[in-house]
Amino acid sequence: SPKKELRASRGPRGTHRATMAPFLPGFVPHELRQSHPKTQTLAYGPGGSIDKPLTATGKLILPKLDLSVLQHLNDPFHRYDLSQRSLTHDEKKDIKDSARNTYRPELQPAWLKHDRQVLRFYAYFQEAVHENPKESFRIRGCHILFYLEDGTMMVSEPKIENSGIKQGTFVKRHRVPRPCSLGGGVYGYEDLRVGRSISIYSRVFRLIGADEYTRKFYQGVGETMLEDQELPLDSFRASELPDPEELVSARRAKLQEAKEYNEIAVGGCCRNEKLQ
Repeated sequence: SPKKELRASRGPRGTHRATMAPFLPGFVPHELRQSHPKTQTLAYGPGGSIDKPLTATGKLILPKLDLSVLQHLNDPFHRYDLSQRSLTHDEKKDIKDSARNTYRPELQPAWLKHDRQVLRFYAYFQEAVHENPKESFRIRGCHILFYLEDGTMMVSEPKIENSGIKQGTFVKRHRVPRPCSLGGGVYGYEDLRVGRSISIYSRVFRLIGADEYTRKFYQGVGETMLEDQELPLDSFRASELPDPEELVSARRAKLQEAKEYNEIAVGGCCRNEKLQ
């Protein structure tokens, strides 16, 4: 019958195609369906409701229930172990606190292994001074702190009273990027050494020293650093230093000669050392 021939030609490449419709675009017969129901995938297991996928044939895979497990769950005391005394609330809290404070994993992360460990370097940078006939540059000392727990850095300058310069935190704590000429990325502890110069935001810092803990840390990783260097002397700091004894005695001799000359010019013709 025509209905059977139409049912046999469900696919365009089926073996039983209807002779009335040639295999051409627009002449392929299709079966028009009125309803498209979805198969239910909700099932129930020992742990509650579960979602089971369908197989290739479209059938639902139902879970297999174990009756022995259901009999065990039927007992209301299956969650309690009556073989030993149950712990009190305070005992459970003490065990939890002790485990929190004493547990250490085999491979400790950096934030745990290097917690509150800071490398401190002593450095300086040169700042230009304009419109001052006495000096053309000034040396400003600072501290560079490297935090091992997260790889951040901070640069601070010790405050000097009545210096007339804004001092304190020079660079806030964060991961400082390296220049592109050095490969990019961020600075690490392997980039910091005594005697090296690092560029932080187009300003060059010269590392001249480190504290005792920093030297022990580098010795632990198998590296050595140079000895501490002295801070260079600029014109501003040189003017604040006390004069040496030789210079003071030479100034006193010149003042004494000028005093004697003034006394002779006023009217004294001879030197009266003993007031005679």
